[in-house]
Amino acid sequence: DTAFTVGADLLVFPVATKGASNVEVPLPVHGCGGAPCEWFSVSSGARLRGGFWHSEPVGLGSMPRYQRGGSILPRRERVRRSALLAVWDPISLHAALDAAGHAAGRLYLDDGVTARLPAALHEHQQSGGL
Repeated sequence: DTAFTVGADLLVFPVATKGASNVEVPLPVHGCGGAPCEWFSVSSGARLRGGFWHSEPVGLGSMPRYQRGGSILPRRERVRRSALLAVWDPISLHAALDAAGHAAGRLYLDDGVTARLPAALHEHQQSGGL
């Protein structure tokens, strides 16, 4: 099994088979506060139930990724060669609602240069219905 998580809300399933055009991905059922987990394909947006295997088409340069239902993930959409170049790029917030129609997330922003924590930490957390 080569799957791994980035934080608690992003599941990545690297394709390890040369020439693969389709992979079978097992999505976890546990870890969603007692309710069965729902997952969303990052590439297609399809809603998928945890506890089952799901077939995902893949191609050269693609990697199946899934966002846990009930989460909000920040993403920078532009590909950059340097993090310093991305400082002023917009941040998109991708909400994946849970079965109750709620999502929560956390975003931390720093200047991308200094190593110490600033006195005024730029952090925002929000939960509740969207």
